[in-house]
Amino acid sequence: MKKLKNISRSIHEWLGLTSGLIVFIVSLSGTLFIFCDEVIDLAAGDAKYIKFNTDLTKKPFTTLITNFKKEYPDRAVLYIDDYKNPYKSFRIASHKKGKDFSYTYTNPYTGKFIKTSKSYWVFFFIAAKIHSQILLNKTGQTIVGISTIIFFFELITGFILWFPKRWNKKSKQASFKIKKGTKWKRKIYDLHKVLGFYVLIPALLVTITGLIMSFKILNNVTQEVFGGTSNAHELTEKYYPKFEKEKIMQPIDTIINKLYKENSNVQQIRIGFPYSKKPTAYFYSIIGEKIGLKTWKNGKMILINRYTASPIKLPKKIQNHEIIEQNIFDLHCGFWMGITGKIITFLVGIICTSLPVTGFVFWFSKKRKRKTIN
Repeated sequence: MKKLKNISRSIHEWLGLTSGLIVFIVSLSGTLFIFCDEVIDLAAGDAKYIKFNTDLTKKPFTTLITNFKKEYPDRAVLYIDDYKNPYKSFRIASHKKGKDFSYTYTNPYTGKFIKTSKSYWVFFFIAAKIHSQILLNKTGQTIVGISTIIFFFELITGFILWFPKRWNKKSKQASFKIKKGTKWKRKIYDLHKVLGFYVLIPALLVTITGLIMSFKILNNVTQEVFGGTSNAHELTEKYYPKFEKEKIMQPIDTIINKLYKENSNVQQIRIGFPYSKKPTAYFYSIIGEKIGLKTWKNGKMILINRYTASPIKLPKKIQNHEIIEQNIFDLHCGFWMGITGKIITFLVGIICTSLPVTGFVFWFSKKRKRKTIN
């Protein structure tokens, strides 16, 4: 056991020194993203709701979108959000040349624009880019992936170092509690050791799901094991209806009303417009109890044929791919258990962000002490 601990200590220290800065950046940027939906709702304020009475009728969605394009000709519509709750405003997500993402809240009964949010591009999308690739594209993605592998072994070796030699009262207190009244060096050590133990399981979950998203081979294996397919996006293209100029497309209102009728428990519907220079004959739709920036509650994604207003039937493996991919993302970001899951993952993220700092400070103070003695 002593030999194993010595080996683990060496591995733990050197791996931590080589990856500490990247782990700090990735952990901090990922933690900032967790409460994205709550931040967006808070920023929207009263614009999320409108006054309603039974005499009012919603304007056609096509009209609302057309009005938006007239008011904001330099912005492209990314998707729209409609709600079953009659007191909720209609929401349009837009961007400018792939950047400057924002929401415009509209009264669906009058067509009046209530509020356009400031761009969320810097806070969320840049944070996501930092988290996944430290703003270095494929090179950054590789660096983050390697650092995530290193962090996985850091967690394992850290647990080995944490494991007490003897299970007595003194060792239990040292392993599970941060001792009061100690000097700052001991306090740093306790913060690193004790907090690191408490977040071990959720941190492993976040790390493993991060590795699955970072490395294609792991993602492919996960898909195959759980009944999905590794090339779902390429296969889905075969099922897209071909655009035919002479055919008449169904209005967006027909599509949304049909989705509500066929899915009685749905509270929110999102219609996404494919980013394509050529005309398309399909919509991406998400239906659910609540749909956020990157996830949804009790919902699913549906591909809609614009000519028939009906879902496009896809093979089971392609359907499973989307479910598996979304579950991995939810587990990684803490969306798996509502607000409780987010709070847990946020705290785990804060502690994981602190581990490279406390680890480096303890290592540096120990090294400095050795030099002073010599």
